[in-house]
Formats: sequence, C-alpha cells, structure tokens
Amino acid sequence: MLATLLQLWKGARLPSWTGRRAVTGPCAPLRIHRDRFGIPLIVAASEVDRAFGIGFCHGQDRAFQLELLHRVARGSLAELVGPAALPLDRLARRIGFFRAAQQQWPLLDADLRADLEAYSAGVNAGRTVVPHELALLGGTMAPWHPVDCLAIAKVLSFKLAANWDAELVRLRVLLLDGPEALAAIDPTYAAHHPAIVPPGAAVGPALDRLADDINRFLAVTGAGSGSNNWAVDGSRTTTGRPLLANDPHLDAGLPSHFYLVAARGPEHLVAGASLVGGPGVLAGHNGHIAWGLTAGLIDNTDLFLETMHADGRRVRQGDDWHECEIIEETIAVKGAAPVVERVLITPRGPIVSPIVGDSTHTLSLCATWLKPRKVRGLFTLHRARTWDAFRDECRYWPIASQSLVYADGSGGIGFQLLGDAPIRRGAVGDAHGLLPRPGWEVSACWQDDLVPFEQIPHLFRPDGGWIATANNRHTPEGVGPYLGSDFIDGYRAIAIKQALEARHDWNVERFQALQMNQRTAAWDELRPFLLRLEGVPDELRNWDGHLHADSRPAAIYERWLVESLVRVARTLAPKSWEWVVGRGLTALTPYNFGCYRRTGHLVARLHREFERWRPDLQEALRLALATRGTWGEQHRLVMHHPLSKAGGLLGSAMARIFNLGPVPYGGDADVINQAAVLPLSPTAPTDNIASMRMVIDVGNWSASRWSLPGGQSGNPFSPHYRDQFPLWLRGQGVPIALSPEEIPEAERTTLLLEPPA
Repeated sequence: MLATLLQLWKGARLPSWTGRRAVTGPCAPLRIHRDRFGIPLIVAASEVDRAFGIGFCHGQDRAFQLELLHRVARGSLAELVGPAALPLDRLARRIGFFRAAQQQWPLLDADLRADLEAYSAGVNAGRTVVPHELALLGGTMAPWHPVDCLAIAKVLSFKLAANWDAELVRLRVLLLDGPEALAAIDPTYAAHHPAIVPPGAAVGPALDRLADDINRFLAVTGAGSGSNNWAVDGSRTTTGRPLLANDPHLDAGLPSHFYLVAARGPEHLVAGASLVGGPGVLAGHNGHIAWGLTAGLIDNTDLFLETMHADGRRVRQGDDWHECEIIEETIAVKGAAPVVERVLITPRGPIVSPIVGDSTHTLSLCATWLKPRKVRGLFTLHRARTWDAFRDECRYWPIASQSLVYADGSGGIGFQLLGDAPIRRGAVGDAHGLLPRPGWEVSACWQDDLVPFEQIPHLFRPDGGWIATANNRHTPEGVGPYLGSDFIDGYRAIAIKQALEARHDWNVERFQALQMNQRTAAWDELRPFLLRLEGVPDELRNWDGHLHADSRPAAIYERWLVESLVRVARTLAPKSWEWVVGRGLTALTPYNFGCYRRTGHLVARLHREFERWRPDLQEALRLALATRGTWGEQHRLVMHHPLSKAGGLLGSAMARIFNLGPVPYGGDADVINQAAVLPLSPTAPTDNIASMRMVIDVGNWSASRWSLPGGQSGNPFSPHYRDQFPLWLRGQGVPIALSPEEIPEAERTTLLLEPPA
C-alpha cells in the first residue's frame, strides 16, 4: 500500500534505457545495451569511455546509493537528514576519508586519474532522475568528483579493518575483568603476551564515546564480514580448464554493494561485479584472466592512547609535547546552524574519540589506508593478462586488504594477498597491535617502512590443483612477516578444502552447488562432546550437520551452541561477556567482529577441560531441546534498505517500501553459504550474506554465471529491483553477454551516448 502511494505521489522515476543522448564526457560514441536483467553491456571505443559508461550506468541505476556513499565519505549526511546524522559526520571528518583521498590524488598514475575522471563524469551524466529517497527527504544530488572514488575506498577500508573493533573489545575486557580474563577469553591473545592496563577511569569515557560514534556510522554504512573464493585447475574439472568461484560476504543491504557490468572495445574487455562508487571490476574476467576477492584481514589499523595537554592542542610524545595539526571542518546541518568540528592530527593519525569531561585521555587512529600512497590494485586488475602482470597491478594497494584468487587461460591458478602491512615496533608491551597502545611511547609506534611486497603471501600453480581463501590465516603461525591475528574461524575453509580435494569432475553447476552448501564442519568437532551429555535425542545423534532451513536438528544444535558460547564467556569474563560474544559496543549495531571466532574458542576449551564445562553444556542442551520448529522458522533473512534502520516513521516506511523478506534461511557463520547467527540474538534476521555470487568457466567465458541478492536497480519500481533475488536464493546465476555474437541476442534495450555536436 505504501509503495503504491509513493509511486502515485512521486512517480516511478525510471531512467531512459533507449534512444540517443548527447552527453559531455566520452571521447567517442558508446552504446549501452541491457539484457533481460538490466545488466549493461557497454561497447566503448577506449578504456576511458568504458569508465564513463560504467559511471553512467551506476548513476542511472544506483543514484541514491551513490548519494549516500558520497555523503558518508565526505561527512555531509546531516545536510540531508538533519542533526541525527551529526555523530556520523563528525566521525567521518575526524578520520578524514575525503581529506586523505585528496592527499592521495596527486600520487595516482595518469591512466587511473583519467579513468576516475571519466567515471565521475559518467555518474553526473547518468543521474538525471532524483531518486525517491531524496524526493522524500527534500534533498538534491551533490556533484560527483573523482576524489570521491578514493574516499569511498577508504570508507570500505575502515569497515573491513577487522581489528579496531577487536582492540576496543579487548580493552573493554581488560578494563572490566582484567588481564587473566583477556588471556582466557581471546583466542588470539596468548597468556604470555603482556598487557598494558591503561587508567580505566580515564580512558573509559573516551572509549564509550568512540564506540558509540563508530556504531552509529556502521548502522548506516553496514559492516563487513567474511567471504569465500576458490579455484581449481584443469586436473580437477570435466573440461580440463580452470574454474573460479567467489561469493563476498557483506551486510544484507539492498541494493547490493555490487553491480554487474560488461564492457568491450578494440583493446579492452571485462565482465563481472563492479563496486558502486568506482569503475573497477572487483571480481570477474577480461577474456584472459579471472579473479575473485575476499577480505584479507591484514591488521592495517591500530588505535593509540593519547594524553592531551591542557591547552587542547598538544599530545604527549616521550618526555615532551607534540603540537597537533588542527583542522576546522564546518558541517552543514539541515534545519539547524552549521557545526564546526575541530580535528586534531597526531603523529600517529587523527584523534577519533572526543575528550570527555575532565579526562585528558583520548584515542587516535593509525591506518595504512589513511596514508598518501600510490594506488592501482582493484582499480586496474582488468588490464592484466598474465600472472606476472596481475601481481604488478597488486603491488600498489594501500586500501582495504583482500585475498585474491586467480585463474588464467593457460591453465594457471594462484593466490595473492593484496594490501599494505605495517611493521610494528615491539619494545613496549604488545608488539602485535592487539590492544590500543600508548602513543606517548615512541617505541610503541609503527616503523616508517612497510612489509615489502615480495614478502606478502602469494602462490602460483599449487601442487594439489586447488586454492581457496575464507578469511582464514594466510600462512602458519610464525611463518613470514607478522600480518595480523584476528582471523575468522576456519570451518568454512575446512569445508571448501574437503570438497575440492574430494573430486576431479568439477563444473559450473557443481561449483554453484558448493556455494550453497550449509553443512557445518564445526559439527565434526562438537558432536563428540555433545554425545557425552545425557538425554541427546536420536534426531540429533544421527544428524548430518546440514543447517538447512527445514531442519529440526539444526535448530536444536544452533540453540545449544549459542547457549554454550554464552555460558563459557559469562564464566570467564563475568563483567564483559556480552562484548566477548559479539555485542555491538552500543545498542545501535547488533554485533562486533568477535562473534565469528567463538566456536573455535569453545572447541579448544572443551578439549582441555570438558568436565569443567559439562554442567553448562548439559543446561544448554536442556534449553535447546525446548526449541520449537525448524531452523528456518527461527532464522530468517531480510534484505534491508539503509534508511529502514533509521528508526521512527521514516525507518518503518522505508522498510515497508524497500525491504525484501523475511524468508526462511539456513546456515550460520561456519558454513560456506554463510548466514551469521548472533549469539546474543540468535533468532534475529541474519545480517551477513553472500552479496554476490560468481562462477567463472575460464576459457568458456559465456558459461560463467553471476547473481545478486536483489537486482541491478536501487529503485523499487524498477523491474530489476528484485528480479535476481529468487535466482540468488536457489544458488543459480545469470550469464553476462560479452562477445559481438552474444550481445545482439541478449540485448533488450539500447541507448546511444554521443559527445555534443
């Protein structure tokens, strides 16, 4: 009903996909064909025109998503929605996403600058229709600038830097329960690691305020999670050619963060999943090589404790005081006076938490992705045609860390970890950046140099004929340089490994089925302990470990697992246990990254001391057996629009108009078809899913398949808002036409863009 009223009031607001149009930007005429799913097939005369075409299509189909990204990165949301967005804008201005992007722009190579300039011109040319959200809010679209592409990449880096929230949680445990509890509860923090206990009364308020600001920010932008990608060479396929699969896991936002696109020209060819906000294809192929990505989880971000001088301008450094750079940022606020945010930048990085009350303690942020360094990487991977050229493009990527899986037409497969890794000094306290460290101790700060690119993990043509990543550890402990400790439990990696090694007849359909697999490898480790308890019913004893939506044993298992995790955490850290099992640092977001590492911790504790935990496990089983219904009746998926989380009448209206679901959904965080369960809210809708699925048949590119959990458009009245959702739910995909022979057969509409006469 609300959707109908909105359409009657504001109209369908659909872009034009047919005819001819004169636009400023492309060097030569370009054609945008669209297939039955609205996927654009861009025929452009040059790389620059390709970038323009992608920007134009993003502008047509994702106008509000682009506006939201633009305002989040620049810290200008309050100008659109009013004072409620001020905490988000203040955090964005303190961190300085756009400020850092401006410093990085001069370091870009000329070809990438040209691509970003063309993409931006395309965005501005494509956004001719004001989207419904802006019409309701009474806002206008801000002009897109090429620096915005870099700023959005830095926002993504902040979201995917999975260590800063772990640092905050560890600090919380340390302050509330002490170093022994921290060593007992954190699987990455060994008991022999030293702990610097900061003055709790002093840092506590700053920690609370920073946590609040960060969680408000993530409530709008979404949080990152895990992902899967894998490849096999021809020895394991029915065709003798490599296959590559990828399903990046992000929040269940609508529209998807990804946008499917294809482009071809005299000297370029690319098809795959672009990320809205830039011209790069992050996962796809170019007719020579294929690639897919997962979060690499290099620890590239640290928090530092800072002591401020009474003058509010200096921070302690050694035995002296260091003058901070001070920048005053003016934030426009809808319906209110502008607000001036005073940003202080220390030698470590910007101060991100405000001074609270009489405290002189605060927190600064040090991150590789805030440093002005050359960038290529995911923006330019499509230019490579060989493994060596692929690695050359990967050499410069000071943004979000990624694990890339690769395959090529010559039969090779490979892995390359992407991203800068800092070198931490180890003279004071924790040398691994697991806790916020004292900025006043110079020996606690980072070295000036980075880990050399040649030492970053990579592999080509593995002996076993397969390679896979699932946010697990890159190399064995102690091998190679230190790159981080906060990896996700390895159960998805175990399941993928077992599956790939088990057969030599892989094809596209079997890869798609593997992406939908919901068997939990954790059951193999937990089942022996569960069977030692009393009263285990036969349906659970004989369960195969598949977390299908229609499974009753899956519902019992998940309730038992969650209750067990909570009881162990509450015993080991009685004051901070909620944060340990994943509570968001405020009520505004439902979880922190730590909730994806609790199952492995539980298994390790049970191996060492099962009898200690037997009573807790037995009580957890009693509660689990009272669970009613199937797992899908307990566990559901809702695809949500960002503004549906705004609360109040606006959020409720947006949810009813824009959201999809709920639908029953199986799985949890430990299965390949990831659908995370939050220990504190096990029946809440899952909020981390495969935000895109892709299977590429290397060499037979037309047989490759893609799908999004929604569709190409962000407009609920577009036929392409939800048309891929049923396919995605079934694990199926759509082809992307790319050859001159395929495009005429696939096209449903054609738009010709021409430079002005």
